[in-house]
Amino acid sequence: MNGGGETHPYFLPIKLIIMEQFVFYVDQKVSGWFRQVHFVDADTYEEAQKIMVDTFKDNELASTFDSQSFMYDTVTEMEVGDNGGYPTLELFDNEDVKLIDNSNL
Repeated sequence: MNGGGETHPYFLPIKLIIMEQFVFYVDQKVSGWFRQVHFVDADTYEEAQKIMVDTFKDNELASTFDSQSFMYDTVTEMEVGDNGGYPTLELFDNEDVKLIDNSNL
């Protein structure tokens, strides 16, 4: 300020505007792989391999299952056409209300 009470042109008053922040969620359907760990008790590797292959063929994997991990490097984004015409992206507000999806975009 100079002696006359005027505002110097290089020091303009700053008006702070505090805006509210809102949260939204995008759900995305992707294709990806899990790797499961299975344990088989056997006397030899060959016997264990046969047991595991038979378990796999008979869809009895729960009997040997130990754990699994998601293989993030296998993620592939899906398009609506890959999903039978159903959406693969959905936008939700903070109260879980669906606002839009990509089925008609």
